[in-house]
Amino acid sequence: MRAADVERARIEGDLHERVQPRLVSVRMTLGMAQLKIDDEPVAAKTLIAEAYTSTKAVITELRQLVRCIKRPRQ
Repeated sequence: MRAADVERARIEGDLHERVQPRLVSVRMTLGMAQLKIDDEPVAAKTLIAEAYTSTKAVITELRQLVRCIKRPRQ
């Protein structure tokens, strides 16, 4: 039971420390793009491309985390 609690805490920490800040960053980038879309469409497109790249990285991290959940550390 203790090992499960430790593993759960580790997973929560990974989500909080690694994934959550990246998702917040993507949200902020998309918000900036939204503000620029009408007046600065080229800048908005650049920000959207940045957000797209960041989401790909976050998805990779989430997949790695899920693999760890499926195969807990020994």
